[in-house]
Amino acid sequence: MIKHSFKLIWNQKRKNAYLITELFILFLVLFLATFYIIEKLDRYNQGVGCDIENKYYIQIYTKNEKKQNANDFQNVKKVLLSDPNIKGVTLTNNAIPYTSSISSYNIKYNNNVVNSYFRAADEDFIKIFKPNIIAGRWFTSDEFDNIVSPIIVDKLMQEKLFDDNNAIGKILEIEDQKYTIVGVIDFMKYDDYSKCEPTFIMPMVTQGVFDQYSIEFGIDIEPLATVNPKKYSNDIFSILSKEDYVLSRSQNLSAMKLSKNSNIQGDIKTTIIVSVFFLINIILGMLGILGYSVNKRRSEIGLRRAIGATPKQIRLLLFVEMQLITLLSILPALILIIQLLLFTDLPININLFIISVIASLLFIMVIVGLCVYYPAILASRIQPAIALQEE
Repeated sequence: MIKHSFKLIWNQKRKNAYLITELFILFLVLFLATFYIIEKLDRYNQGVGCDIENKYYIQIYTKNEKKQNANDFQNVKKVLLSDPNIKGVTLTNNAIPYTSSISSYNIKYNNNVVNSYFRAADEDFIKIFKPNIIAGRWFTSDEFDNIVSPIIVDKLMQEKLFDDNNAIGKILEIEDQKYTIVGVIDFMKYDDYSKCEPTFIMPMVTQGVFDQYSIEFGIDIEPLATVNPKKYSNDIFSILSKEDYVLSRSQNLSAMKLSKNSNIQGDIKTTIIVSVFFLINIILGMLGILGYSVNKRRSEIGLRRAIGATPKQIRLLLFVEMQLITLLSILPALILIIQLLLFTDLPININLFIISVIASLLFIMVIVGLCVYYPAILASRIQPAIALQEE
């Protein structure tokens, strides 16, 4: 039957060319939409690598370019910690998720160079945000002013930078400052939908001063406690001068998560809506084409019925024919997709790529099967005597 179906497809190649082109475009759209959605969901399920439950975020900016004394910020921490509703406070820069604050450096070790995201944190960050340490340890405050300062890297940076996948004890040089790696974390991301990137975390305090112009406080709030942003602001500016600093942001991390994710979720919804709209139009077009095709082949189908073909065989013939047309349209699309994967430097997750291809393939086969079902039923009901008489 398959060989016979190929002959029928070839004999009607001009009519089938439009259908093959339509299915080719449909498969590409399905694949791109499926891969986009699956990739976003996979990233979301990973999380951000930090515990954000009952966490509060405050960001302040310096108004001038002078170096800031680290003792001032340690005193701010003490004042905030005097609040019975606050369990812990950490000083950070670029380390807390959902803040949209990103910096990166090219880090070199021997012949390997990796572009890595920079984060800074103090010794209390591990207690509050709880990143998963998979090797070594977190740094301590008494190490901050060492000649060779401690630094934390993530698993991805370890894999890309060190051939032996052992980062502990290695020395990195960043902007003429040497750092020794004391710990490796699993991963940290800036939001739920971003991908994992190589990351390193250096001490927030170096040589007694802050050299960052954006200072961030991560506050761990007691469960069920009432958040009091006004009090936090008063506590901060009871130590720091309003002439030198300005409060830029003060918000619960859960609210920041919702705000940050809403844009990506909007993009996902738009992708789904556009894909469904396109799919409905394709289905309606295919139903029309297949219905017209069955009507034009009444004499052929009547002749098949006259020589003994059963309604079931007629339905099977049309079903197999359409599935073969679908395969003929999918093959060039698969070749194009695989070429893009092999000959471009896109950071594509192979597992998600394969899942997307298989899901798109199965989905389009099901759609085609549903589209051919009704025309096949109509074809199987054609009476041979009536069809041949009409001819």
